[in-house]
Amino acid sequence: MRVITLVEDSLGEEQKKKGLDTEHGLSFFVETENHNFLFDVGMSGIYRSNAEKLGVDVTKAEFLVLSHGHYDHGGGLNDFLENTKENVPVYLKGVAFGDYYSHRKAGLKYIGLEQELKEKYKSRLVYTEDLYRINEEISIFSVARDTADYKDNVPAANTVLKKLSGDGEYVSDDFLHEQNLVVESDGKLILMSACSHCGIINIMEQFVGIYGRRPDVVVGGLHLTNPQTLECEPEDKLLRLAEYFLQGNTRYYIGHCTGDTAFLYLKRKLGERIEKLSAGTIIEI
Repeated sequence: MRVITLVEDSLGEEQKKKGLDTEHGLSFFVETENHNFLFDVGMSGIYRSNAEKLGVDVTKAEFLVLSHGHYDHGGGLNDFLENTKENVPVYLKGVAFGDYYSHRKAGLKYIGLEQELKEKYKSRLVYTEDLYRINEEISIFSVARDTADYKDNVPAANTVLKKLSGDGEYVSDDFLHEQNLVVESDGKLILMSACSHCGIINIMEQFVGIYGRRPDVVVGGLHLTNPQTLECEPEDKLLRLAEYFLQGNTRYYIGHCTGDTAFLYLKRKLGERIEKLSAGTIIEI
C-alpha cells in the first residue's frame, strides 16, 4: 500500500526539486492492493498538477473521500468533479455543505465548500453514516460525542471555527461534518484523519471501540495550532497526547494543521515513530 501526499502546507528540499507546489491544505492519493482513491483534494487544483509531476494519474481514482466541509480539504472538489468520469462518487457527510466560518481579525470568513456543487453534481455525492463501509478494504467512521472526556480532548484551536445555525446565529462548529478513513491492508489497519477537529485521542478511542485495537499507522493533521494566531496547544495537553501515543506501537505521519512547534514536541517524545508530512511525501506500508 502507498499513500502519496499531493497537497500539504510544506515542501521538503527534494520535493522542491520536482517543482511541486504547496498550499494550506491536504490531499492524498492512496493505492491499495485492489483500489486507488483520493482522500481530500486540497484548496485548489494543485492536487492534480502535483500528481502529474509525481507521475500519479488521479483520473484512476475510483472515488474521493472528503474528510470534512472546509475549503482547504474540499476547495479542489469542483476541479475533481469536472475532470473525472460521471460514475466516480464522492463520499462525504450530509452536513458537509453547511455554512462554516473562521473568525479572523477582519471578521468572519466563509471557509465552507462551494454550495452550488451540491445540486450541480448531486448524482455523484454519496452521503455517509457514522459508520460506513465503502468496500472490503476501506471504511469511514465519525466520532461519538457522548463520552465523558470528549471535550477535554478537543483542540483549543477549534474555538475560532464557527457555523451558521438554522436560527441565523454564528455558533461553535460541532464538526458533525468530519469523518475519518480506515484502510485494511495486509493485516494492518491504517487510520487517516485529515484535521482531527474532534480530537485525535477521541478519534483513536472510537477506532479502538470499532476494531478492538489501535491502528498500525496514523496519517494526517492534528489541529494543534491556531491557524490565525499560530498559538500552540499548552504543554500539558501536548504531554498528555505524547503519553497517549507512546502507549502503543502506532507509527505517525503528521502535518498540515499540527503546527511546527507541536510536531517538534511530539518528535522529541516519539522519536522515529513520528514523521513529518510534506507535499510529495510517499508512505510505503
